[in-house]
Amino acid sequence: MNIIRLICVPLILFALGETVRAAERYYTFAGLGGGIGINRVTYHGWVETEQKDLDIAGSYYTAGPILCVFIPPLMGEWTMQYAANSHDGEVDTSVQCLYLSLAGKYFYSVKEWFHLTVGAGVYGEMPPATLSYEGGGGGLASLGCIVHFNFDFRLVFDVTAKYGSFGMGEGSRKLSGGAAVFIIYNVGSI
Repeated sequence: MNIIRLICVPLILFALGETVRAAERYYTFAGLGGGIGINRVTYHGWVETEQKDLDIAGSYYTAGPILCVFIPPLMGEWTMQYAANSHDGEVDTSVQCLYLSLAGKYFYSVKEWFHLTVGAGVYGEMPPATLSYEGGGGGLASLGCIVHFNFDFRLVFDVTAKYGSFGMGEGSRKLSGGAAVFIIYNVGSI
């Protein structure tokens, strides 16, 4: 009799746990937004007739769609945006390109309608933006918050830092910091 209980009780608890877990809903949100920030390109390459190493400061802005999947307390985020980088310096490293990012975030619920987030991911800048730009990419980190207007509408705000390769010159790098805001809408559950 004890062996039957020892076997049946865990099986019943496992079955009940799976039923509860199957009833949880994971939601998908889609929306639009954009970001602004500053960046610094460390350029290694040819300048007219000689090799140079240059630090070139500038700014950027992005705009486009976002797709988010909420699996509390985690969130997956994918963006596909238009990006414009402007830099003034001895070498013109200004570029416009398709910007893609993929990030995972953890969110902590301060209130039912307000969450703090921390996340990490990867980004890419796709060529051919201009004939001289070969694309770039790297890692990103973010801190932010999510505000619920109601169940279906949410505001996502992030402060981001990015570091990676820059597609001009030889081994050029880019460091960026900025902010992004998105309005997202519940488009369904998984």
